[in-house]
Amino acid sequence: MIEAVKADGEISQDEVQRIVGKLQGGGITAEEKRFVEQEMRKPQDVAGLVSAFPNKQVGIQVYAAALMAISVDTPAERKFLQTLASSAGLDREAVTQLHQMVGAPAV
Repeated sequence: MIEAVKADGEISQDEVQRIVGKLQGGGITAEEKRFVEQEMRKPQDVAGLVSAFPNKQVGIQVYAAALMAISVDTPAERKFLQTLASSAGLDREAVTQLHQMVGAPAV
């Protein structure tokens, strides 16, 4: 989710609140919140994110989380999702299904 909100080069307060809100709902600690805030300040690293996927199923979950974190309303966000899907080995059908599942516009 963090890498997704960095996609357009600007992290909006709405995006920060969306991520922190979801994490707080899951019982995030103050230390974990600081970690998330620090990660948001780092440069985007899609390759590093994808290299951490142990399998395709995790890639699917990360892609879905990214869709829920952003509005997909800029070319940079669409490019991020395309790069993420391609790097994670997600085919067009899987991407389409994920977009439908979360109500996100197609890329």
